[in-house]
Parts: sequence; structure tokens; C-alpha cells
Amino acid sequence: MTARPSVSKMFIPMNDNGNHWYLMIVDFIQRKLVCLDSLRCDAREHFRRRAILKMAIFLEEIIMHESFSEDLTPFWPDRMISNYALHEPKHIAQQIPESNDSGVWVSKWMTECPFRSDYGNIIANTASRMRIAINLVKAGNNVLHEEVLAKAAQHWKAEDEKVDYLKVNW
Repeated sequence: MTARPSVSKMFIPMNDNGNHWYLMIVDFIQRKLVCLDSLRCDAREHFRRRAILKMAIFLEEIIMHESFSEDLTPFWPDRMISNYALHEPKHIAQQIPESNDSGVWVSKWMTECPFRSDYGNIIANTASRMRIAINLVKAGNNVLHEEVLAKAAQHWKAEDEKVDYLKVNW
């Protein structure tokens, strides 16, 4: 008998009205749906909750479909996603309202949440943005990888020349 692969968490970036990203996490171990939103909005809360519940039902329909491979994850009635509790941590740090950083927050959560269950203690900052940019540049499927690295090297060479010029002319 071979061990079946299992999934403990599923991360689904959600978009609200084309201009704000938040994250839905399906936590199969703790049997809950987690909504991580870096820019809470009372006026949009109902829409975002409904969107998460609709996505949960959609995922459940996929898992229940006869064509879904039992080799990946067998269907268990007690693991119906629509029965999971919806959890919205209230203690998560919030982005600055004018920052348009919701995508950075979602990327940061998707990177760190697989390894922890305290969803709220993750902060996105300048270092987060740089790490995301570096990871995107270094990704194996980035067809512009070499071009971006060459341009970065060219940029830093020009910066070094400016510093050298200032040292000589001071």
C-alpha cells in the first residue's frame, strides 16, 4: 500500500471589485476557511465573505465530482468544505489605505502561512516587497531572468561609478 499525497492548506487569492486582493485559505487540518484581508472595509465585508463561501462550495463540487482523482485525495463526507468554520483573524496588521499593497500582503501570506498557523503575525514591508521581487526574478519559469539580471548588474555598475565620481571630486 502506498501513501497518498495529502494537502493540508489551499491558498486562493481573491479579488474584490478589480482593485483589492485578499486571501482565502482552506485549512484541511483545522477544518476552517480563513480570510486574510490587509485592508478591511465594512462596506465590502459582506461581499468578501459571500465570495469566500461561494468559492468553498465551488471547490467542494470539484472534489465531489466523479472525475476527481481518488489517487490525489479521496472524498470524505466529513471533510465537506462548506461545513468548515469561517475564521477572520481580527489581530492582523493592516496596510496603509492608500498603499495599494494588497497583492504584496497576499504574496507574503502565501509564502509564510504554509509553515505556521498564527495567520495574523505576518507583516508586509519594504523587505517583503524586495523578497517577492527577487523570488519572481529568480523563478525558473521567468523567461526574462537573464535579461533582468543583466540590467540589474548594469544599474549597479552605474551606481558604483557615481559613487566613485563623488569620491574623486570631493
